[in-house]
Amino acid sequence: KNTYIDKDPILNFDIVNEAKGILRIKISARGITAHSAYPWRGENAVWKMNEFLTSLKKTYPIPNQEIWATTVNLSRIETSNQTLNKIPDDCSVRLDIRYVPEDSNIIVKNIKKRLLPKGFILEVVTKEPALYTDGGNEYIKILEKAGQQLIKKKIILRGAQGSSDARHFNCPGIEFGPIGGGIGSDNEWVDIPSLGKYCQILKKFLLSIKD
Repeated sequence: KNTYIDKDPILNFDIVNEAKGILRIKISARGITAHSAYPWRGENAVWKMNEFLTSLKKTYPIPNQEIWATTVNLSRIETSNQTLNKIPDDCSVRLDIRYVPEDSNIIVKNIKKRLLPKGFILEVVTKEPALYTDGGNEYIKILEKAGQQLIKKKIILRGAQGSSDARHFNCPGIEFGPIGGGIGSDNEWVDIPSLGKYCQILKKFLLSIKD
C-alpha cells in the first residue's frame, strides 16, 4: 500500500491514485428518564453512549500522524434534555468516517458489534465510495513520464486522507496538481511559479496520448 506520512504534507506534483471513502453514521441511544436525585430509577442515555464511544475509540484509535487506515471522527453529540435535574433518556452522535477501500464492507459490522443489545439505533446517513486507480494505468505512466521530464525529479504515487471528487465519475481517475499546502484551512496556498510547470506537464501529457 502507498503510505504518505507527514504532519503537514506539501503537495508537490504528487499523483493521488487512492483516496478514502466517506461514511457518515448517526447512532441514537434510548434510556429511561427520572429525577437526577434518583439515578437508579432511570437509565442515562448519555452514559450508555459514553460506553459505546469508549469501545469505538479502542477499535479506531486516533492516529498521531497521517496513516493509510480507516479513521473515525466524533463530529457531534446531542441530547434533547435541557434540564440539569433530569436523567436524559436520549442521546445521539454523528460519526464522520474516512475509510480505506478494503474496509468498505466491514465498518458498519464492526460498529454494530460494539453497541449494547438494546436501546440503540444505527443509521447510515451517507456512504460515498473510495477511489482506487491502479498505479500501472497507462495514462498514469504517461503523466509520470511527462512530469518527471519537466520537473527533473521523481513523481510520487500516493493515497490521500480525504475523499476525491473523482469518485463521481464512472471511470478511473486521479488527483494531480501544482505545489501547495494547507488544504482546507484558512492558510491554504499554492506556489504561483509551479502553476507554469503544471500547465507544461498537462500540455506534454495531452500531446503524448495516442489516438
